[in-house]
Amino acid sequence: MQSATKMIITAFSVLSLSTGALAGVNRIFNNCQFDIYCASAKGPENGAAIGTFTPTRLVAAGDEASFMSTDNNNVGVSLKCDVNEDLLHPYQLESTIKDGVAYYDLSAVDGDPFLAYKRTAVFPNGDHTTNCPVLHCEPGETSCEWPFMETCNTTGDILLVTC
Repeated sequence: MQSATKMIITAFSVLSLSTGALAGVNRIFNNCQFDIYCASAKGPENGAAIGTFTPTRLVAAGDEASFMSTDNNNVGVSLKCDVNEDLLHPYQLESTIKDGVAYYDLSAVDGDPFLAYKRTAVFPNGDHTTNCPVLHCEPGETSCEWPFMETCNTTGDILLVTC
């Protein structure tokens, strides 16, 4: 992983600790030189017919944004990001938490607008050496994406870094 990505993760770790961030928030840091669009979705809860969706938001180059939280022992959340506002072919960070253990993956099943760029999923406050592996894809790499899934003993924030 490049040192710039490590610096971004370190900065978000300090920010999470200093602001008392809510557990399980799905966040994006757009490290690209161009704007992107993101939204999040959560599957149906309590017998509902449809899930919950957030409006699509612009995430400017160099900006960070927070989306839905992933709640313990509840349905999972998908953070969807694309270079187009319609989000027709989004790249996704998928996460769910069961009994305090987070399950997470990067998914290009619906689209991969960031294939030519680095993509990283990380728990900023996680132990990246033994417990919370960083999912990191170099440009053009797909071996780090679904069906490859990781686990982390945390209910903390998860961060997707593009580019």
